[in-house]
Amino acid sequence: MKSIISTLLLLSLFVTSCQQKSKLQKEFLCDTHRFNNTETVADFKNKFTLEIPKSWKTQLYFNTIQTQIMTADTTKNLTNTFTINVEYNSGTLEINNEFTTKILKDLEENNLQVLKNKNDVFNEKPSFWTVSKGKKMNFDFYYFELFVKQNNTHYFKLTSDIYGNENLDERFCESIALMESLTMIE
Repeated sequence: MKSIISTLLLLSLFVTSCQQKSKLQKEFLCDTHRFNNTETVADFKNKFTLEIPKSWKTQLYFNTIQTQIMTADTTKNLTNTFTINVEYNSGTLEINNEFTTKILKDLEENNLQVLKNKNDVFNEKPSFWTVSKGKKMNFDFYYFELFVKQNNTHYFKLTSDIYGNENLDERFCESIALMESLTMIE
């Protein structure tokens, strides 16, 4: 009887932990990840916030058509970390075949090989993401790009730059975790 209860308990914990993973975490086989010692950073126009580790270097930027947060762990070597850029843009975004074809073509024109792409849902909003690879500064370079339609007049563009191949899966998953800390303010 004890072994049956133990098995059921373990099974329920496994099912619960699987349900807590986001679509992106499942896509990249990530464990759920939380950063410690974070702070909530709002963009200049108060359109969104991100949970960012306090020790990271963060810059804010805005102009008439966009507002953005750029952040990275500058205490680590470039090939052991990643950068995150989140933009809130004015303009329409229709995630359709024309849009996805244009994005894929632009990546290839920039000498990036598209490894994976998908129409998806992010924060209950229509989205499209790509993972591509190229060379930059004599390193293998991976570029994760995520477009999210906020409404008919605004959209988000989230990107992560990852240099080198060391701990690549871990850094992809950490960048996804930071992106998923995005809170959209309507």
